[in-house]
Amino acid sequence: MYKKILFYMMLAGCVTRVTAFVVLSLLGRVHLPLFVVVLSLLIAVYGIVLVVKQFVSKLTLGQLVSYQLAADVGAVISFVAMRLSLVDVSLIETLITGSVLSVLLSVTVLYMTFRRKRYITIQKRREENRQKSASK
Repeated sequence: MYKKILFYMMLAGCVTRVTAFVVLSLLGRVHLPLFVVVLSLLIAVYGIVLVVKQFVSKLTLGQLVSYQLAADVGAVISFVAMRLSLVDVSLIETLITGSVLSVLLSVTVLYMTFRRKRYITIQKRREENRQKSASK
C-alpha cells in the first residue's frame, strides 16, 4: 500500500514541478535562480523516467525511496540557494522548488513505510503461528 502512495506522490510531484515551470515560463514570471530551476527539473525528469519504467517493468521500493530522498534534498538545497540569493518567491514558484510541507509529508510517509513494513512482518508471523496452532 505504501509503495502505491509513494508512486502517486512521485507522479504528483513530477507533474506539479513541470506544469508550474511551463506556466510560469509562458507568463515570464520565473524569478528563481537558474541553478534551482535546473535542479528541480532534473528531479522531475528522474521521476518521469521512473514513471515510464513502472509501465515497462515494476519499480522497486528502493527506487521510489531514492526519488523521494532526491526530491527532499533538492528542496532543502533550493531553500538554501534562495536564502543566499535573497529572491522573493511567489507561492506558485514553491511548486517548482518544493516546500517545507512537501518535505515533511515525504519524510512522514517514508517513516511510516519502513515502520509499517516491520509491523506487517510481525503480524504475518503471528497469524502463521495461530493457523499452525489451530490446525493441530
